[in-house]
Parts: sequence; structure tokens; C-alpha cells
Amino acid sequence: MKIIKYDNEARFTDIVNIMEVNRQKYRPNDPIVDYDDLKMLINVHWPDTVMERDVLCAVDENGITIGVVGLFKSEARKKWNAIMSVIPEYETFNLWNEMITEILNLAKEQNAPDINFRSSKESKILNDVLATRNIIPDHYMYSLQLKNLDNLPEVTVPKGITIKTSSKIPDKNQYIAVMNEAYSNVEEWTPDTEENIAEFENMNKKNFDDIYYLAYKGKTLVGACNVSDTPKENSNRFINGLGVRSKYQKKGIGGALMFTALQDFKAKGRKDVMFNLSGKDASDIKLPVKFGFKEIPSQTTMIYSIKPDNI
Repeated sequence: MKIIKYDNEARFTDIVNIMEVNRQKYRPNDPIVDYDDLKMLINVHWPDTVMERDVLCAVDENGITIGVVGLFKSEARKKWNAIMSVIPEYETFNLWNEMITEILNLAKEQNAPDINFRSSKESKILNDVLATRNIIPDHYMYSLQLKNLDNLPEVTVPKGITIKTSSKIPDKNQYIAVMNEAYSNVEEWTPDTEENIAEFENMNKKNFDDIYYLAYKGKTLVGACNVSDTPKENSNRFINGLGVRSKYQKKGIGGALMFTALQDFKAKGRKDVMFNLSGKDASDIKLPVKFGFKEIPSQTTMIYSIKPDNI
């Protein structure tokens, strides 16, 4: 096995396949990773990425790609994100350790002050490597699931708040302002723009119907919830985002939005609703737990923030 620079377009298909194998093992409820979606993600969210400069491939003795190390810069946050993925049967302590070293070298070459990357709780070998380097999680991306919607707690919409439902966003400027303010402290959040909302909706429409729940105080949008629905029995539904403007938080608006969305799912006979939520610890997921969501530890992601110069 050796690690080489990304050297031709054929490797991109290999990378997609490796990421899809890992999705199936660690995050089976996430959308399928395909060629077009990964290209779109790079073009829209990581436009400064140069594959031949920022990506390395682990290959076996026959030159077959078995792993990938990538350094991608978020255009919106100007932060560097690392992606490391290995075909599960090739995982070893030494391979992961070498890939960690390579990603740190890439970061130093690009003068990245810090890099962020993810690891599944189930990636024991990788997590052992990180532990030996005294690298600990900064926070978690909790994977939550609600299988049964029959026992939802009753929630009252706060006085003076009106909740409307729409298949489209009626006022994109207000919606963008609400979500960007609500998620401003979430590292994984790429600030909404009209362009990336359109890209998301276009990508999503292959498999889902997007629905927006909008909380108004008068004519002012103060909170929003976006869900993806599908009538397919063997597929999950997703709460993609739930946000309330700062001055209106802790007034019951977020709970009312979630209740309204879940009630609609229930009325349609839906099951299996997923919600990914960033947090430092379990206290940050109290709202969905109140509605019956349970963590799926095997799909919860550990988020690391590393300063290469300190390693």
C-alpha cells in the first residue's frame, strides 16, 4: 500500500465508491453518495478545491484505490474540512495513522490554521489512532430517529405566532436570515444563499418532496422548519433544519414547528423520521428527545477540530 496524489479523473469514481461503501456501513439512512452529487458539493461548497493538490489516494500493490484523504475549503466559512475514507476491509491502525499524518501535511502545505473532520463512533480503529495522538472530539453530530409518531406530546402554538405550511419558500430573504442566525454557531452549517437553496432543492427532488413550516409574528418570519418527505415505505424522512431567531428562542416556537411537522407526517401515515443535530452533549438534544427521538449511536458522528501546528 502507498499514498499518492490524485492523478486522474478515474480516481474520482473510485472515491465516490469508497464513500458510498462507508455510507452503507456507518450511515445507511443518509442519502446515497453518487458522482453528480459529489461533483455538485465540490463545485458549490468547496469551489477552491484543486483535486490534484488537495486530494491523496491510498492504493494497493495493483494501483487500485482503497482509501482517500481530502482537504476541502468551505467557501462560506473559509474553513478547511478533511475527508478520510477507507474501504472497511483494508482498515488498519497503520493505514489510518499514515493517513492522519498525510492530512496534517496537506494542511501545513495549504497554511490551514485548523482543519475539521468527522469520524463515526463505530470507526474504532480510526478513533484509537486519534486517541493515541491525544486528539479528542470537539462536538458531536447526533443522528436521531423517531420510528413511531403515535405518542407525540401535545404542543400549543405560542400566542401571537402563526405557523404556515408551504412547498416553496415565499420570502427567501427572511428565511435565509432566520436560518443563518439560528445556525450561526454550528460549525457544519454552510450559510444559506438563494443559490445553494436552489441546488439543495434540485438535488433533493429526485427522491423527496420538500416542505417548509414557517412561524410568523405578524408579517415577520421568526422561525422555520424544513423537512423532506417521501411516500416510500422503505425510506426515511428528514428534518433538514429547524431554526428560530435569537430574540424569539425559548418561547416554544421551535417545539411548535417540530410538532406541526411531525403531526403532518403522522396524518400521512409516515414513519421513520431522521434528524441530525449538532451538540456538545446530550443536553443539546432535549427538544427532539421530548418528541420521542432516540439517538442511533452507530450513526452519530464525532467532530474533531485540529490545529496542525499543535500535532
